[in-house]
Amino acid sequence: MLYNKKQSYSRSVLHVRIGLAVLAFLLVLGAVGLIVEVRAITALAIPLAVIAAIDVTFAVRRRKVRRSEAAARNRSRPDTG
Repeated sequence: MLYNKKQSYSRSVLHVRIGLAVLAFLLVLGAVGLIVEVRAITALAIPLAVIAAIDVTFAVRRRKVRRSEAAARNRSRPDTG
């Protein structure tokens, strides 16, 4: 699969930011579902929140890998200045 590494980094940042917003919304929705005792809302919010948390975890891991690869590339370059 061909991809642009800079674009992939941006995608990871978007996954983290949007994923955290969705996760916060789903946690609030699940809490409201528990308070109002509407089990359907809670039953829908919990698995979606788990999926969002997993997605954010993978995006953060992907960002760390990209950063460490970039740091390794920068260390291996000889100084030309």
